[in-house]
Amino acid sequence: MKKTLLLFMMMLLTVICTTSCGGDDDDVITSQIVGTWRDIDTSDGNEDWTFNANGKGYVHFDDIEVNGHKQIDFTYSLSGNKLTMTLTLDGAQIPVSATVSFSEDGKTLYIYQEDDEEPIVLNKIK
Repeated sequence: MKKTLLLFMMMLLTVICTTSCGGDDDDVITSQIVGTWRDIDTSDGNEDWTFNANGKGYVHFDDIEVNGHKQIDFTYSLSGNKLTMTLTLDGAQIPVSATVSFSEDGKTLYIYQEDDEEPIVLNKIK
């Protein structure tokens, strides 16, 4: 009887440990955004956006400068498809809110800023 009870408890523990709690879409979207993306509008040169897994990133400009900078650092978070970024420029913190979506193959990122009708379109390069 003790062996049967012990076997049942071990099976129950195995099922509990290997069953995940409901799917977490935020983790999927966050992992999808991690990487380096290039703005498809190259009229001013290449603009690469890097989102790191630690919630930090930067925008790097090849051929232009923004307020004398070739790079703007930011922190970001995602909740569903809501992107919240805080850009750091000359010590100032600039909050930005946007909505994101991805192409079906995950290789194109669309960032819809609240006041703009056209999205920023980025293609994954890394």
